[in-house]
Amino acid sequence: MSKELIAAIESQEALADASGELAEAREEALDHYLGKPYGNEVDGRSSVVMRDVADTVEWIKPSLMKIFASGDEVCKFDPQGPEDVQQAEQETAYCNYILNQKNNGFLILHDWFHDALLQRNGYVYVEHKIEKRPSKERYQGLSDDELALLMQGEPEVLEHEAVPTDLGVVHNITIRKLEEHGNTVICGVAPERVKVAADWDKVSLQGCPFVEIVSYPTITELRQNGYDVDDDISDTGGGQENNFRMQARDESSDPEDQGADPATRRVRTRYIWMLFDYDEDGIAELRKVVIVGTTILENEETDLTPVASITPLRMPHEHNGQSIDDIVADLQLIRTTLTRGFLDNMYLANNGRFAVDANVVSLDDMLVSRPGGLVRVNGPAQGAIVPLLHPQEGGSILQAIEYVDTVRENRTGVTKYNQGLDSQSLNKTAHGMNQIMSASQQRIELIARMFAETGVKELMLLIHAISIANGRKPEMIRLRDEWIAVDPRSWKTRFDVSVSVGLGTGDRAQQAQQLTQLLMMQKEGLQIGLATPQNIYHAAVKFTQSIGYKDAESFWTDPSRQPPQPPPPNPDMVKAQADMQKTQMQQQADQQKFVAQATLTKQSEETKIAAQQQMDRERMAFEASEKEKDRALQIALAEIAKQKDVELARTKEDFALQGVMHQEHVRQMQSAQKDTLGQDVSTTQATLQQVIEVVQQLAQAINAPRKVVRDKTGRAVGVDVGGTIRQIERGPDGRVMGLQ
Repeated sequence: MSKELIAAIESQEALADASGELAEAREEALDHYLGKPYGNEVDGRSSVVMRDVADTVEWIKPSLMKIFASGDEVCKFDPQGPEDVQQAEQETAYCNYILNQKNNGFLILHDWFHDALLQRNGYVYVEHKIEKRPSKERYQGLSDDELALLMQGEPEVLEHEAVPTDLGVVHNITIRKLEEHGNTVICGVAPERVKVAADWDKVSLQGCPFVEIVSYPTITELRQNGYDVDDDISDTGGGQENNFRMQARDESSDPEDQGADPATRRVRTRYIWMLFDYDEDGIAELRKVVIVGTTILENEETDLTPVASITPLRMPHEHNGQSIDDIVADLQLIRTTLTRGFLDNMYLANNGRFAVDANVVSLDDMLVSRPGGLVRVNGPAQGAIVPLLHPQEGGSILQAIEYVDTVRENRTGVTKYNQGLDSQSLNKTAHGMNQIMSASQQRIELIARMFAETGVKELMLLIHAISIANGRKPEMIRLRDEWIAVDPRSWKTRFDVSVSVGLGTGDRAQQAQQLTQLLMMQKEGLQIGLATPQNIYHAAVKFTQSIGYKDAESFWTDPSRQPPQPPPPNPDMVKAQADMQKTQMQQQADQQKFVAQATLTKQSEETKIAAQQQMDRERMAFEASEKEKDRALQIALAEIAKQKDVELARTKEDFALQGVMHQEHVRQMQSAQKDTLGQDVSTTQATLQQVIEVVQQLAQAINAPRKVVRDKTGRAVGVDVGGTIRQIERGPDGRVMGLQ
């Protein structure tokens, strides 16, 4: 049955190769893009080649990349029911993660769009690769148990050394392991290496009876993909493709490059998806076949063709559409011809021809035209050298070139305005410029919509299906600023997918302005039930993305992730709660008032007690002082009397010793002493009287009525004692310390 399968494959290849003009058109398109000569150049004349095809393609690509690659989500899966919303979001995040994180999504889309714009169709291939990567590991000082644990995976032992030590034998070992790495890989395919059934009339390749991709992997790469390949396997056989890209790079058209190492040899490998009744049950099933030459490496039944196709200008009932080269190539040739004529005319005007008399003028000197050069003549130069006048047709040629530019702008939609090259744009109104740019962008937006509705959607569905078929374990991805585990094995088959990018909505500034107005309208609509918090959340996310921030979840919180709001309370319950709160507030106010009054009363009593204690302390201090003064007075009187007695005794002794004192004199002396003693007693009595008066005043002050003096705030500031106000002294903490 394998022979019949190979025969069927070769028959389909022959039919696909029958339309040889497609390969030639693609090769010519690449030459036009690269600006290669047309082959009609004339020696001595201008050979410039204009690059209209390249200019148009390169001006369309930025708009396409801005549409598809400016956000985190290229496409979005639509939920199939209310219970499927969260699951669809996870699958959307994971598939976009495969495209943009596991693969370089920007470059994949760029190359895919470039091939389609230039060569009618662009193709990408999606597959799940499991690569076995060898890794060398070295270990030293392993015990017997550690060595046994290491050898459980049956690695290849490269070196092993057992070293005896005081603690036993240790092992130094070098091993090689084959580690498996699985990943969904997306790669672009050169259009000339893709063969499609000749009678297929759709852009999508799902259901196509024959699709073939020709690749040139090395023997090592085939083995890493799990194929058992000999070093000397032959890849001769099957139809051949036009390898004009390798020829354009000045490389050999023969992909078999025998190197020193057979494992690095590249072999022509055909990956084929074909409808074929291999089990002879009367129904053709889709099979994947991998062939090198006539050796079948893989032949198994499959569910889908993992190749996505796009075309910029779709032709109904045709797989191959039209490219930018198809609509611009003739204009590039015309502009090239006109530009060459314009330059030739300028060259002739700047370096004109002359009519000369060969008998008079040296022809060798005339053939050399250089500034300051000499021309030898044999006679008068007048009349012997006559310049030939060439009319300058530059103006009319430039007008023709400008007309061709206008035709190209109308065909492609790439104008001076969306290129920013029109010097007269400042003289036009903003509204007029927007209309011109919007009209010119319609063709580009149509190309973007065609890419989105055909290949981009299909690519995301392929990523989704292959992830389900080859998922082995959950993977952690970041969704809405949270890390979640996604297991593709639990997904359902998806058929609904939508492009999440905004087509036909203008640039980012216009989108931001429109979304701002939308948010204002939603704010008003929220009050009357025309909008929900979820609607406002989606608009806010789009606004954040339109101003350049991809991680919109860092700025906004999804209302659906918040806990549900409780139902509105019962009005009667609300009134009862309000009355209860009012009663509680009144009770709290009364309690606070009672506490304030008790506190004030307590403070007044404390003030009175403190004042009384201060007065008692002062009275006791005064009484002690008076007692001390009285005791000192008694001591002083006793000392004075003692001194007088001593002086009197001394005087008596003097009179007795001398014996000459007259008795009268003695009497007078005694009388004088009595008078002196009387005066001292009088003085002492006067002092005692003053002390008694002070004691009486103090007793009067102590027994006088007292009254607390307060300021305007009601705070005690002094004590009125018998008409005398004594200020209250307070400490740093405000407590009463005493009276001044």
